[in-house]
Amino acid sequence: MNQRRSASSNPSVLWASPAQARQVSGRISIEGPVSTATQRILGWAVDANTVFVLGSDGNLWFETGPWESVSDTIMSRNQIDSRVMAFQVLDVNTLLVLGTNGNLWLEVGPWSDVANTIAARKQIDGSVIQFWGVDSEHVFVCGSDLNLWFETGPWVSVSDTIASRAQWDSNVNDLQPIGENQILA
Repeated sequence: MNQRRSASSNPSVLWASPAQARQVSGRISIEGPVSTATQRILGWAVDANTVFVLGSDGNLWFETGPWESVSDTIMSRNQIDSRVMAFQVLDVNTLLVLGTNGNLWLEVGPWSDVANTIAARKQIDGSVIQFWGVDSEHVFVCGSDLNLWFETGPWVSVSDTIASRAQWDSNVNDLQPIGENQILA
């Protein structure tokens, strides 16, 4: 297996609803059952008071604490994007977002107006089935052709990305960072 560079393994947090997540000793704990795969809500906790949530409807939200009630959380959250299949938080103001159409985007906050976010985002690639960002300028992409690519910014155009990317492997349908310097494909 090749030694490959990967991002830090900052895991996503999966819970049934934002109201069921609460902080205990610096960790997010879960109260109640985790929802089924068909109606799951995927969340990525940046810290105890900052969470990104992908709803079962494909809408991506930015939510902040304090976590006093579901209605308060829903009223104060900001929509980032829609028709989202997956996302990765690079930092509180930088996301990689995979659309349901296979387009991979770099999106940058602040997260106050979904129209501004969509207008300012930069497309990294298309026909993507999976990805892992090392940082905002270096991304591993598994394409629908099952080739694993290492792509580097700046993200000017998809054609520029395709022209400069490096193929790392073929016949890949999944990838997983397994350490600071390795990626399993």
